[in-house]
Amino acid sequence: MSRILIILLLVAILPAHTAAQMTFDGGVGNCFPPDDPYPYKLAKADPLYETSRDEHQRHLEDMEKYVNCLDRERSVALSQFRASYNLFKKNFGKDAVFKYGPDRTE
Repeated sequence: MSRILIILLLVAILPAHTAAQMTFDGGVGNCFPPDDPYPYKLAKADPLYETSRDEHQRHLEDMEKYVNCLDRERSVALSQFRASYNLFKKNFGKDAVFKYGPDRTE
């Protein structure tokens, strides 16, 4: 029982946003923005100055991972769109056109 509790605590403590920057097959991805860093400017003499600076550095690195994850998701979505549109053209030939405006039937 205590092992399960320890595992649950470790999972809760680990930074989920770092592990979540993955794209899974099929385009179902998990791109979550990282938590914001400590928002206050600290004096260089403050004992937490370096810790805060490191937190900001990690935040910027995690933001880069987040943007890269979004780029991968966009790429997957566009690929799926292209495949779907190609199937649309294959199945409907000249009738494979998008309808916009009041003529569109939903």
